[in-house]
Amino acid sequence: GGEGDDMKKRTLECEERCHVTWSMRSRAMIEGLVDTRGGITKVVTPSGRHGEVWGGGGAVKVLSWIEVERETLKSNVEATRKLLKDNVRLCAVIKGNAYGHSLIPAAKALEEAGVDYLGVDSLEEGVALRHAGIQIPISILYWSDPWAAPLMARHRLQPTAWELGWVAAAATALAAE
Repeated sequence: GGEGDDMKKRTLECEERCHVTWSMRSRAMIEGLVDTRGGITKVVTPSGRHGEVWGGGGAVKVLSWIEVERETLKSNVEATRKLLKDNVRLCAVIKGNAYGHSLIPAAKALEEAGVDYLGVDSLEEGVALRHAGIQIPISILYWSDPWAAPLMARHRLQPTAWELGWVAAAATALAAE
């Protein structure tokens, strides 16, 4: 076999010895399986599939993983859409790094699949998606600083407001810019 087969064999041997897999930016992972470029990390799963992980740094010990196929995701979006009335919009909630499934690749797949908008947990996730080229509407589902309203407006992010005081502070911040 080729170099890819050798890396897969070494990965499986390591997992068998350690009973864990290492993901994201861990340099403890077998050399050559992690290729970090900016905020995206290229990874090879234990089954040999190639993918991308977006997120924070540091070593993370992972006892399990999930592989999401774009075509299956697209099929699920289509099936969900068929259950909705014509005037109902479909929001895919991908907060918390897409529940650990990688924010940017998940958002790109969902946008391609035709969801109407995305729900994220923070201003940082919303900005990261805009920097990654995501164009559909994005709602920030958790509290965000009203003084960051100008940044939200620049990135076309829809904040969630729980009280009028938040709205007043955001309006003041926007007027000051």
